[in-house]
This record gives sequence, C-alpha cells and structure tokens, in this order.
Amino acid sequence: MDPRQELYAALVEQLKNIPEVKHVDLWNENVVYADQDEPWQRPAVFIELGVIDWTTIQGALRGNGDIKLHTVIDWSENAPIEAWQLTDKIWQALEGIRSKSFDGYYPRQTLSNGSHEELYENIDVFRVKYLKSWSTAR
Repeated sequence: MDPRQELYAALVEQLKNIPEVKHVDLWNENVVYADQDEPWQRPAVFIELGVIDWTTIQGALRGNGDIKLHTVIDWSENAPIEAWQLTDKIWQALEGIRSKSFDGYYPRQTLSNGSHEELYENIDVFRVKYLKSWSTAR
C-alpha cells in the first residue's frame, strides 16, 4: 500500500472518532468553492497531502513531507476560539499515530484564516516521515 494511502486512511479513522467533526475529506480547495460545491457539514476537516522528498536507503525509500489539516467551521464571534479548541482535540486524537510506512508525525506550523466570508479556517501543518520498501513498491 502506498504510504500516503495508509496515512490518509489512519487520519480519517481517527478524525471520525471525534464527535464534533461532522465531515472528513481530501482537500480540494473546498473552502474557496464552498458555495459552488455540494454542501458539507461543519465542523469539517480536510486533509491535504503535500510534497514528499524521497531518498533511497538500502532497498527502500525514505520520504519527508508535510500534510495540512484544514479545520473549517461556520463563522461566528467565537469562531477562532471554537476552532482552536477543536484543533486541540484533533491533535490529541492524532497523537502517536504511526504505522510501518509512516511515523515522525509532528506539528510544524499553524495558520488561521478568517477571510472566507461565512467560514473560519484553521490550518495545521505536520511533518511526516514515510518509508516505502522496494518489495511493497512493486
């Protein structure tokens, strides 16, 4: 299995266990086109898999990459605080997540974005270390 597929499945599984999270999906500029896409329930978390830098090590591939978790809630006066409280629960739920093909999952950056009219978005960037052996790559 591709390490990205395994990571994505593990993230979805953990995120769906958080009662406040109503929708989990792959990031596809969802916030930008929120009024044009099919509606999705909020709070929502969208997973963006970033660039992976691969190196060869003894018959395997070691990768370092970032993922972004876009937490989106409806805008309100308390939206930033609500988003921060929810992302704290998300961080707790994902603590220690790992498998044979990914580990080293740790936070790097957090961005807050209130420029989406009726939505508030919090973006957490995490560093992930991937491992893909040649035997599973074929």
